[in-house]
Amino acid sequence: MDIGGLAIFLLICAFFYIFYVLFSFQINDQITFINGTRTFAVVIEKTTETTIDDTPYHWIKYTFVTSNGVITRGEDDAAIWSKLKEGDKIEIVYDPKNPESNLIVSSGVSSWIWTIGVLIGLGSILFCTYLILRWLIRKIAEVWKNS
Repeated sequence: MDIGGLAIFLLICAFFYIFYVLFSFQINDQITFINGTRTFAVVIEKTTETTIDDTPYHWIKYTFVTSNGVITRGEDDAAIWSKLKEGDKIEIVYDPKNPESNLIVSSGVSSWIWTIGVLIGLGSILFCTYLILRWLIRKIAEVWKNS
């Protein structure tokens, strides 16, 4: 495989990487986190589930009151699970149009990780584009030279 074919392969991989980053960090959670309404909720339950490979998965269940007085339940897999107990207050963010779309603020919808992932993907795309253009210019020069 020459450099052009490799660059095209890497470019395709970079596009798939960006797609993965965008959807693995759940676009809806990102939008809720950025545009949502913040309030406080009360922890009502902490649970642990085990995956097939025996990895513990922690959930925090909570209730909160929306700005128009509706009591709503939510749950999130927060990194602060071990620090909380039932009855604790936590800050959450919710979509005012759809309060069921909510998450704990400190649960780590890590926008900086998301940003770094997208930047790595975009950098890869730019680098691969450079490699492809360089390869094409060499091929054109070679054809020009031979004609």
